[in-house]
Amino acid sequence: MVLDWQRRYDEVDDLVSDLDQHVARLRQGDLSGLRELGFLFAPAGSFCEIAASSGWLDEYAELGNRFDRLHARLKD
Repeated sequence: MVLDWQRRYDEVDDLVSDLDQHVARLRQGDLSGLRELGFLFAPAGSFCEIAASSGWLDEYAELGNRFDRLHARLKD
């Protein structure tokens, strides 16, 4: 995984820890990180940049679209 094109995560462990924290909050019904996840999944967000630099942009686009649909339902 290449983290060069984005500035949020210095190490893969930082990314994994952040994702684990978001997942834990969502599983508890805590939507306080939803806006931040929206920024991370944005077309020029950290997740997109990581996917592009790591060669899995097509897979990311599918995941990003799924997130967008879920995000729209959760924020309503």
